Amino acid sequence: MIIRIKPLAFLLLFLLSPLAAMAHTHLERAAPKENAVLESAPGNITLSFSNRIEPKFSHIKVTNSEGKFVHDGDTSTSEDQRELSTKLIEGLGAGTYEVHWNVISDDGHRMRGDYSFSVK
Repeated sequence: MIIRIKPLAFLLLFLLSPLAAMAHTHLERAAPKENAVLESAPGNITLSFSNRIEPKFSHIKVTNSEGKFVHDGDTSTSEDQRELSTKLIEGLGAGTYEVHWNVISDDGHRMRGDYSFSVK
C-alpha cells in the first residue's frame, strides 16, 4: 500500500518540525553568568531553564582549577521546578571555576552544559 501525502500536509510537517525541536528545555540564565569576572565569590550558582526539570535527575557540579568540588553537594529546585541551584563552600578565593550542569527535562530529554566564571 502506498501512502500519499498531499503537498500542503508535507509543507506543514516540514515547517512545524523545527518548532517541536525548539520546545525542548534550554538554559535561559545563569548566575553568575558565563565568563563573568567577579570581585568576590558568589554564595551559590543558580541556573534558570525554559521548562520544568526533574529535580531527582538534575545536578550542578562546580570545580576549581584543580578539579576539586567547591559546592556543598546538594542541589535544590525552585517551586516551579525551572531553577536549579547549589550552594558554594565558604571562603572561595581568586581563581577560575567551572560549572557543569546536567538536567532531565519534564519531557524526558537530557540537557547538559559547562561554563566558567572567575573571581578576582
